[in-house]
Amino acid sequence: MATTVQQLLDEVTWATGDPPWLGMTMTDSGLAHAARGLKRLTDYGLDAEPGGPRESVVGRLRAACEAAAATLGPAPSSPVSDRMGAASDIVGRSAPQLGRGERWAISIEFAAAADQCAKFAQREPGGRGLDELNEVRLRAAAVERAAAANPPTQLARASLDRLVPISDLPGAQTGVHAAAEAAAALVTAITRADDRGGLTLRELRTVTASAQISSQYVAAVAAALPGGDEGEPGRSAAAAWHVARDATADFDDHRWTRRTEQSEVTAAALRVQSALSDEFGPVTSPVTAGLSGRRALPEFLSQLQLVANQNPVIADQLTAVTRTWAQNGTLSAQVDLIHMENMPTPWVEAHLEGRSVRAWQGNLDIITAALDRAGTLSTGVAAELDQLAAGRPAQPHLLDLYASRVATPASGEQLLAAAHKTEQALTATRTPFRATTTHRPDGPSPSR
Repeated sequence: MATTVQQLLDEVTWATGDPPWLGMTMTDSGLAHAARGLKRLTDYGLDAEPGGPRESVVGRLRAACEAAAATLGPAPSSPVSDRMGAASDIVGRSAPQLGRGERWAISIEFAAAADQCAKFAQREPGGRGLDELNEVRLRAAAVERAAAANPPTQLARASLDRLVPISDLPGAQTGVHAAAEAAAALVTAITRADDRGGLTLRELRTVTASAQISSQYVAAVAAALPGGDEGEPGRSAAAAWHVARDATADFDDHRWTRRTEQSEVTAAALRVQSALSDEFGPVTSPVTAGLSGRRALPEFLSQLQLVANQNPVIADQLTAVTRTWAQNGTLSAQVDLIHMENMPTPWVEAHLEGRSVRAWQGNLDIITAALDRAGTLSTGVAAELDQLAAGRPAQPHLLDLYASRVATPASGEQLLAAAHKTEQALTATRTPFRATTTHRPDGPSPSR
């Protein structure tokens, strides 16, 4: 199933050293992989200035890991080295997209895992008394002290919880487990869309439709759990995604594809919908009455949490995409004279000639505002499901972030305001495209 860097490193850091974790063939115990991951993090920077204090302390740990690995020699595959290798691979792919604070948060966890790797290696006959292993442990302790003096933010720690989907989900697998995998794959696919020219408008609409449906199912399950109710934000989260999709109706990006063609983004979004539909039945009446008698309910809820947790992330991703469109003038729309004030002369000419015009920042405020509301309400839903579900969540840092955002004194009012604006948008007549829209963005919400 999908995993995170935090889960992989935790399995190393908290390993007891009992078989199969510790064996005579472990040799470097993953220190070479630790050095590789730390090098990737320091290469992209941990401080505002190259060679800053955080980068220096992590760089010294990386050098110590490299020296120890070179002394011990290559190791055959083992649970520890495999997990360190997987974590290093994930960091290698994601480091360019991370901020300095996020890379610092990951470096701290790598340091703890490297310390445990050195501890494992010291238990072997070939590692006893090696100065290189002692140096690794000293440098890891230095990173720990630096982390205590300069702890990462809650938002930065959430980067440790980014899901990494399995490479090939079996087509026959369905239900909530498949939905969780597909949700993780969807977030990854949206990130990778930049490599092929960015997300298309059709893909954005498909993603918002998928988020709408998953929000309906998640809210229904939350309402059916002991202590749950059918109030806000669950009731309005799905509607907010519907409004966000509706807000794109007047725009075009002129990137047409056949409806039968499916991108990685589209395939993952549709897989989320179909997997949840197979689990619960029709979205109009999700089957949740039997939750209390469901076998392995905690595991079921933990997988549904993974689906719910991705929707605020997706909202942030789509908001960033829309802002890029606004900056680049990617979208266009037909001019409507009736609802236009102080229309520029070129726009008058475009209307008379039946041409479309490019949409810029103010024109797309209606979409970014709708996505912001959808993300705010989805954050509330994810936090609510976490409170109702039993068991340890798979993404604790991310859920801590969501909980903090809905626990502020003003968060309740913000959730209600987002729900109220969503209801207004649902009942209002769609406002045609305009140069200066009357829709004002709500702005980045402190609750998300």
